Amino acid sequence: TDAEEEEEDAVVGRRLSTTDRIQAADAAYLAQKFGVKQQQQEEATPEEQAEKLYQEAVDLRQFGDVNGAMAMLSQVLRMDGSHEGAGVTLGRMLWLQGQLDEAEHVYIDTLERRPTANVLKA
Repeated sequence: TDAEEEEEDAVVGRRLSTTDRIQAADAAYLAQKFGVKQQQQEEATPEEQAEKLYQEAVDLRQFGDVNGAMAMLSQVLRMDGSHEGAGVTLGRMLWLQGQLDEAEHVYIDTLERRPTANVLKA
């Protein structure tokens, strides 16, 4: 009986060992998978970060959060002052709200930073 118990303990030990190895492999895979994603996000250029934020602002606008979108577009322009889409979109939103002086300022600033911008075509 002692021999049977020892053999059973050895089998259980191998099972645990195998289970531990599987869990370690799973953990390593998940760490690598999510670690790579975090590293890619950290390596994004300021222009890429601004573009991502711009896309989020466009989404906010589409869902009716005008104030949130305008705040985010202002943040995009602080990050990347030559971001044409943010300048055009914010200028248009200000113009639609009747804030003509602010809209003009955004349009002029966008044109100064990016002379080839299609500000007047928006």
